[in-house]
Amino acid sequence: MNQVIFQKQQGAVLVVALIVLLVLTLVGVASLQSTSVDERMAGNLRDLNLALQATDSALREAEGIIDGFANTTGFGTGGGLYSLGNAPDPFADSTWTGASSNVSTLGLGLPNNPRFFIELIGDFSDETGTEINVLNYGQSSEGAVTVFRIVARGTGAADKAQVILESFYGRRF
Repeated sequence: MNQVIFQKQQGAVLVVALIVLLVLTLVGVASLQSTSVDERMAGNLRDLNLALQATDSALREAEGIIDGFANTTGFGTGGGLYSLGNAPDPFADSTWTGASSNVSTLGLGLPNNPRFFIELIGDFSDETGTEINVLNYGQSSEGAVTVFRIVARGTGAADKAQVILESFYGRRF
């Protein structure tokens, strides 16, 4: 009769399997964290894009307001319409509250509507009447152009992203 001899098992397979499971768990947790970061980055990019679009729409609204002016007598030291040198600091939070700036009337569906202010730079013309260059912007002919500086600020849907744009706009009166 043959006798079978049983040897004690060492449990090496169990230890290797536990190590493999630990490595797989760490890889899974790392990929979840990466996905979470990617999701936040995409959300922040969307918020920044909304803020940029809102600010750009405020610039266009300000240009429309300038086109509606009959003259420049309303410019001074407040109310969102400033004469040269009297405009507030665009990076100060107080500029974008109260009467320091105008609220955009466009219904964009954002928590905070974009705001803007307009600064009257002055009249510019070339003596020859053939071209104009104001702070290295633009070229025109046929007499003087009244130049305005428009500064607009918009925020995104989560109100975390902020965009400030500056534009120069010229008009003949």
